[in-house]
Parts: sequence; C-alpha cells; structure tokens
Amino acid sequence: MIDVSRSETPETGRTGAGRSETDTKRTPPPTLLHLLARHAVERPHHIALRHLDGDGQVREAIDYATLAGRVEACRARLRAQVPGDARVIVDAETGIDTVIALLGIMAAGRCAIPVRPTKSAAQGAARAALAERCGAAALVLGATVRPVDDAAAAPPVLPLAAVTAPANPTSAAQPMTTMLRPDARADQTAYIQCTSGTMSAAKAVCIGHANLLANQRAICDAFGHDGDTRVVTWLPHYHDMGLVGTLMQPLFVGATVTFMAPHLFAAKPARWLDAIHRHRATTSGAPTFAYELCVRRIATPPADWDLSGWQVAFVGAEPVRAAVLRAFADRFAATGFKADALFPCYGLAEATLFVTGGPRGVGLTSRPRPDGGGEAVACGTPAAGTRVRIVDPGTLASVAPGRTGEVCIAGPGVAQGYAHDPDATAATFGAVTDADGRAYLRTGDLGFLTDGALHLVGRAKNTVICDGVSHLAEDLEAVAAAATDLFAPGAVAVWPGEPEHGTDDPADRPPAGAATGFCLAGEIARTAWRSADADALAERVAAALIDRAGARPAAVHILPPYSLPRTTSGKPRRHACARGIAAGQIRPLARWTAPHRPVTAPTASDDDGLPNQPRNGSADKTETAGPPDRIDAMHRFVIGWIADVVGLAADQVPSDTPFPELGLDSRDLMELADAVSERLDRDIDPQIMWEFPTPRSFADAAARMASADADTTAAAAGTDAAE
Repeated sequence: MIDVSRSETPETGRTGAGRSETDTKRTPPPTLLHLLARHAVERPHHIALRHLDGDGQVREAIDYATLAGRVEACRARLRAQVPGDARVIVDAETGIDTVIALLGIMAAGRCAIPVRPTKSAAQGAARAALAERCGAAALVLGATVRPVDDAAAAPPVLPLAAVTAPANPTSAAQPMTTMLRPDARADQTAYIQCTSGTMSAAKAVCIGHANLLANQRAICDAFGHDGDTRVVTWLPHYHDMGLVGTLMQPLFVGATVTFMAPHLFAAKPARWLDAIHRHRATTSGAPTFAYELCVRRIATPPADWDLSGWQVAFVGAEPVRAAVLRAFADRFAATGFKADALFPCYGLAEATLFVTGGPRGVGLTSRPRPDGGGEAVACGTPAAGTRVRIVDPGTLASVAPGRTGEVCIAGPGVAQGYAHDPDATAATFGAVTDADGRAYLRTGDLGFLTDGALHLVGRAKNTVICDGVSHLAEDLEAVAAAATDLFAPGAVAVWPGEPEHGTDDPADRPPAGAATGFCLAGEIARTAWRSADADALAERVAAALIDRAGARPAAVHILPPYSLPRTTSGKPRRHACARGIAAGQIRPLARWTAPHRPVTAPTASDDDGLPNQPRNGSADKTETAGPPDRIDAMHRFVIGWIADVVGLAADQVPSDTPFPELGLDSRDLMELADAVSERLDRDIDPQIMWEFPTPRSFADAAARMASADADTTAAAAGTDAAE
C-alpha cells in the first residue's frame, strides 16, 4: 500500500522553519484574522501590502496597523448590511481595497467568494448564475467591473470603495484605538474558491477557517517563512495560488507582499523579475508557463539585476516541466539566481492549496517514469499532517510501490466540499477510505511516490487512445512542443477523436479501449506568426508524433496567436478548444489530416494589404503616419487582429460593436493591448478598453496617444535645437 505522510520536516524535525520556539508555544489563533490582529499590535508599522503600477512604482502601500484598522471598519459595515453566515461575492480588480474586502468579509463571520473581474455580458450572466448557485447575499463590485444587468434579480450591490473606506474619512490610517475584533470562528467557511473555468461551470470549493490556517502553517513550514520574508507576485487574488500562496501566506507570518496586476506581467514578463530585484524578494513563484515566458521574452537579463536573494522560486498549478526550469536557471544564472531555489510543488483548491513540496534548497530533481514515458519532476514530500495514497483509478485499490495511479490525499487542508453539490462532494471527498475509515480526496491527478516524494505524470481524464494504446494528453503535447520553437509557451492541446467529439460530456466520448485517435492544436507564438509556414509546421508536428510517440493524430490544427482557450491559471482548455474549432469559433491557419496535406485557411481580404494576421508594413506604418492616417492605420490593425482571434474576415468585424459582443474576453483584450503596445513602442494599459470598448474607439484612443507622444518628442527636439 502506498501511503506517505509527514508530521514534521524530515531533515530538521522542526515544527515550523520560519517560526521561533516561542511562537510555537503561544496560544494558536482560531483564524487568520485573529493572527492579523496580533500582527497589528506587535509590528504595527511593518509594511503588509505594496501595490505596484506598470512602471514598477508603488501605487499604494499599507502597514499592519492601518490594514487591521481598515479591515475592522469593513467588518463593522458588513455586519450591519449583510446577514450572519451569508456569502458575499467580491468582483474587483487587483488592489489593496480588494484584499481589505476579502479580509473584512471573513472577519465579519461571512463567507467571501472572490471571482475573476467581470467585464462582458456573458461574464455578468455567469456571475449571476454563481450568485444564485451559491446563495450569495451581496455583491461587492469594484468601479471598473461590469454592473449587474438585472438589479431586481441580483443580490444587493455594495460598492468596493464604500465597503473598504477608512472609518475616519480624513485619513487612510485607522487609529489603533480601534482594534480588529474578528467574529470569525474556526468551524465556519472562510471563503469559496472557484476552480478553473468559467464562473458558471466552475466548482465552488468551500474552504473553512481551520483549513486555511492549517494550510498556512504547512506552507510556512515547507517554505521556511518568517516575518522577514519578502514576497513578490502577479498572481490574481481570485486564484488559489495567488490568494492562499502569495497573499494570505505573507499575512500569516507578518511579512510583506508586493504585488502587481496579472496583465502587467503578461504584457512584459520582465516586470516580474525586475520587481523581485527591486524589492529584494525572498519568495516568488508561478506556473511553469511564466518561467517559460521569461526565457522566451528576456533574451539578455539587465546587467544590474540581482536575483541572488530569491530563495524560494516555487512552481506549480500545472505540469512542472524540467526542461523549462533548467532553461530558466541557465538564462538568469548571471543575475545571481541559484538553481537550488527552484521549488516544484503540488496543490489544488480542494486541499486549500498546498499538498506537497520541498524540502527547500534541494532544487529540481526528477526520475524516469515507470511507464518509460520520459522524466517526472519530484514535487516534494507531503505537508505536515498530510497523507498521500496512490490508487488504481478504476478499482480505487492501492497500487504497488513506485507504480503510477491516482493521487489521493487526506489532511487538515482538505476542504469541506463543494457548495450545494452533495453528489460531487461524496464522489470526490469520500469515495476513497483507508482501514481506519479516514476519507481521502480524489484529485484526478496521476502520479507515483518514490522515496517519499510525489511525482506527477498527468490527469486521469486526460487520456486518449490511439490504435488501442493509451497515451496521456500531456505526453503528446510535450512531443509536439518539442518538435518546434514556434508555439507559444504551454499552448498545445490534445483531445480524443475528431473535434466534434471533443466535449466534456462523458456520453460524447469514445468508449475506453476504442481505436479512436486524437486531435491536436498548437498556437503559434506572437513573435513567430509573421514568418511561420503553418502548413509545414502542421506536417512537422504530425511527423514528430508518429515518429517519437508512435501515435498518428487524426488532425493537427495550427492556431493563430491568442486563440487557444485557457483557464485562469494559463492551462489549455482542451475540450473548449475542440468545441471552438468544431463550431467555427476558432479558425486554424492550417489543418493537417491523415493522410491528406493541410490546407491553409484563406486570408482576410482588406484594402490596406493586411494579411490574415496583422503585420508591420511600410504602407501603413502607424508610427510615421500623420494623425488622420495614423488613426486609420491603427483601426485597420485592430480590426485585423480581432479578425484573426475570432475567425472572421476583416470586413466582417463591425467597428462599433463592443469587444465582449465580438467574443473577446479579458485575456484577449490584454493581448490586444500588448500587440498595440509593441506596434506603437509604448505601453497601452488594457484598462482603457473599458473606457473605449469598441474597435473604433480603442484604435482612435491608441492612435491619439501615439500622436501626442510624437508631438511631445518633436516639441522637445525643437526646444533643444533652439537652445
């Protein structure tokens, strides 16, 4: 029977690497909010939260005394406006006020539900569905998110600014005479974590205060955190890794977290590493794709960067790829980054977050997979008090040592269950038990244990069958990604059968063991699409799959940049991609089918010479055109970019239709802003798209910004010449 647990850190026997012996003997707080109140008394002027803008400057910073005072003011307001034990959705952008709202809701003994900022009508409908499904009693909305469409049917709306304002409106600092006095209890639900996917389809995981506190202790022990820890992050507040790992964890130990909005990292990954350098971060991390993006987008690190203080570079939330991490360590070795800082770990929302990781300082280790399918990265040993079992996903019986099976876990971090879904709760949280009757959480992940360390190989449901042989989707995706350097990081997706069969409904999937084949889609990187031969690329990928994996694909689709659907954590949404291609919502540049050669998709015809993908051309060079021409050229560029993403000809994209109605989500808009920024050689904040929400209005605004820059530069040059 494979069953591993850890009650203390093996190499030292410590109860908490970052906590002193005195700390461990103190009366433990019942919730994280009580611990926050303690920090406000013991280290009132230590910076708790620091928010950066796109230039790396501090937009706002707040110490523990001020944070506790504002959380207390928020708690008091919510007690007066929201019934006891109620659930409250928080829909707002990254920022200190959002953090205060989340903490204030929990401090009031209510349950917070953080969600991805809502921008479109479809997202607004999903938010309404989530509110109904979870029985939300109120909505806390930021100023830049979409208001409710049907106020009569929606829960009461509480403006974020009003809920989180200081009790003393003349000062942002709350007097220390008003102490934080949480109403929260250890047995209450602290918050509901929506799993990856859309709000309407995501599972709602109920996390108790006891779960949260236990998981914070586990992270602290494994990472070696204390009050001197400095965390830098761009991860979203609504994502489990961002919320629990990089926001709540620093508050647990009384440390400082410096954060920026996710879109700032996506537009320029160097901002992340520059913030680590500037703020001397000791801990920071992200999914694998973020490390890969840094390698691809930062060819030569700045000479003045010093990353030697980065002690814990954690990696999780998606399959950890050894080649990517080795490339990252090599690329940034000159900055002082040490490879032994790499900290692969494993976790999931249903376990609050952290399950396995460490020990710290070991770096990247891997082993050959039992099935001979390559190497598997070690994701560390179980957290203190956590037990890990490996079972056969079909019989639920334990497998032999070193064999691959489904990862099942038990421990204090395992969540309470899914909100209002007893059947799913029973199937996921109670289907596996041991001889003592202890229930284990079924994770759906496949892995094996060797020397106490967990090694992951894929997802149980991500298996495709080709000519009677089973293949993990992740393995086939890795083969395709290794065949070319033209794909964007983490932008390959595999699903069973033909695209029209690629759905999440088990009834639509082929039966196990059938010789069904599989389809693959790969998204070309933004930097490569102008020169890539999509036909040749499709053939090359198909050949690699046949030669290296012994698996012949039914189809290989080459997609334009930014068209592969992803989860909030950047993972490819395989079946959403299949559905999009089948429905014509995603339009490949080329498609290879066995035994036929691929046919290149027709390009969008427009009068300015733009091909199917936007490109910089001498005839419409935006930077050198006069103001009217600049606006017209930018309009053509924006329309051409949108046409590629939504799979239409440029003349079919209406200029005055709001972005959401064109099918663009917040990620699309972020990427469009990045594309325009590169074209204009200036940063375009995606937030202006909510002020200019149509292709025409956005293109006009962007072109006028560029014109203003040019006028300013010309004026300065004229002044210099005159002097």
